[in-house]
Amino acid sequence: MLIPLTLGFAVLASMLVMTSRGVLALTFATSSQNFRVYSDSLSGSSLAAYAGPQQTSAGVKGTEQLVVQDVQLHGLCIISTADLPVLGKASMIVTAGEPVDGTTDPAFAPIRTASALVSATSINGDGRGVSSLAVGQSAETLTTGSGPWRGTPGALGIQLDTATIDRTDLDAAGLQIDGQLPLNRLGIKTALGAAEKGSCS
Repeated sequence: MLIPLTLGFAVLASMLVMTSRGVLALTFATSSQNFRVYSDSLSGSSLAAYAGPQQTSAGVKGTEQLVVQDVQLHGLCIISTADLPVLGKASMIVTAGEPVDGTTDPAFAPIRTASALVSATSINGDGRGVSSLAVGQSAETLTTGSGPWRGTPGALGIQLDTATIDRTDLDAAGLQIDGQLPLNRLGIKTALGAAEKGSCS
């Protein structure tokens, strides 16, 4: 059952539309609840990650901070669920590019952007194409692109030159895209209840 966009969802929807037209960079975050990010495949270069804090209205939560350069996404689906007055749980479902159904389709061009920063409590998928993996590097010595990307001093850091994550599933607390993000076949809808990945395709 589809429902009208609430005010908060409507504002975010309009921002996503402007993002797809190259007007805005994208910052997607929730005050206390995580959201799900799905893609059939996420690949990039100059990746770095470390464990760090994420401030929310409900307090500080531990997350994995991941930055990726030269991002390519084969399909994108973002699902955010919130408790609304009267209605109860409702979900906003944002889709772009090819349908997110677990397989990549060469008939669709990938979504490309210069860089992305993700705060996630879990990152799941099937990794391949990993090169120059360094685990155990101190977070304040990490680099990305042509410069430093300093994390929490003393935290465990991970550095990779390239990587691909197939069937990407992120339990995210924040997502920031720098630069233009062309969102072909952009779709935005709301539905009652807590939507699942099956709503992406």
